[in-house]
Amino acid sequence: MLLFLDFDGVMHPSFCVEQNFFCRGALFADAMREHPGASIVISSSWRHFHSLEEVCAFFPADIAARIIGTTKQSDSRPRHEEILDYLGDCSGLHISWVALDDSRFEFPARCPNLILCDGRVGLTEVDVTRLHNLIHGLTGGQGEACDR
Repeated sequence: MLLFLDFDGVMHPSFCVEQNFFCRGALFADAMREHPGASIVISSSWRHFHSLEEVCAFFPADIAARIIGTTKQSDSRPRHEEILDYLGDCSGLHISWVALDDSRFEFPARCPNLILCDGRVGLTEVDVTRLHNLIHGLTGGQGEACDR
């Protein structure tokens, strides 16, 4: 199971002051601790400006250890396509995945793998419940991946 993670609008509200960056980090970390088999891939635009080591430093050590990389940097392709490219590089294995993001336009309509957060707020308890339900559904073999 892979979780593709956006930062702005998920880990904190979009356009918040720097002091509030990652204000939803504890909620995210607690949610991820309930899914120890899930690895994290950073899909946020922050990957353009920060090394993987710098990105990992934003998280508690146990969560940072589960960050396995970033999607490829692309300014012109929707995030969904970047995720599919990342999955395509996984040797043809079928890998269940979930995306936490606030950018509806980056994904096809009704993408079943997307947990769409309200960018004005960031990750909420309601989003976490949806995340738990989606991960359980996908890992139980009941979920379908987004169409290419």
